[in-house]
Amino acid sequence: MSRRRLFASPLPAAKVEMTLDDESRHHAQVLRLSVGDELRLFDAAGREADATVVRCDRRALVCVVEGARDVPAPREQLHLAVCVPKAAKLELIVRMLTELGVASLQLVQSERAVSKWSGEDGKLERFRRIAIEACAQSEQAYAPALSAPLPLAATLVSGAFTRSRYKCAFVERSASAQLPHLLAGDTTEPGIAREVWAIVGPEGGFAPVEVQLMADHGTDLITLGPAILRVETACVVACALILDRLRAQA
Repeated sequence: MSRRRLFASPLPAAKVEMTLDDESRHHAQVLRLSVGDELRLFDAAGREADATVVRCDRRALVCVVEGARDVPAPREQLHLAVCVPKAAKLELIVRMLTELGVASLQLVQSERAVSKWSGEDGKLERFRRIAIEACAQSEQAYAPALSAPLPLAATLVSGAFTRSRYKCAFVERSASAQLPHLLAGDTTEPGIAREVWAIVGPEGGFAPVEVQLMADHGTDLITLGPAILRVETACVVACALILDRLRAQA
């Protein structure tokens, strides 16, 4: 039986007794953990540690934690830029993309977005907590980096976007019928990340000027088929397709 996973940060470099935070204590009670149970602690940033419960009650969850170890980051790095959807949809997107292993999620301000970002710092923190919960469930060692919204034009000229080896946007009824074979003939040296950026539009779709702007910045315009998908469906389908093709070439 696999060890239960709980979030803990920072993780110690050497063996030590550690009191976990109240949220982890609550999860331990829900899981009915008891003294002697073995856990796997993770920090959602690529470090894990084995631990053994030595105290678990309403006041504290205390574990003996072995020294943390690094988990290698996947060579295939998919970054998704999504035009800001409604909050409930964004929660679902964050959860599912974390389970898939997406490296980062950049929110984007677009002309036809139904939801407008109010700039509240607490929103990102809530989405980060959702990502951490998804890491625990899916056994991912890394939660995606989440970034506050940028205008689409700013996203297209950002360093992270321009350095990517392949860039695409999913546009309903685009000229391209399918996702091409990603990085065909790739000569990337071992250990070097294979990075892809993908963009998914808002509920109302991209405005024509935005479609042209993306094309002008070397972004392939891809369709997911004849049906008009909800933004949360498009995000999951697009990411699953890209990751599958990237991993098939590993």
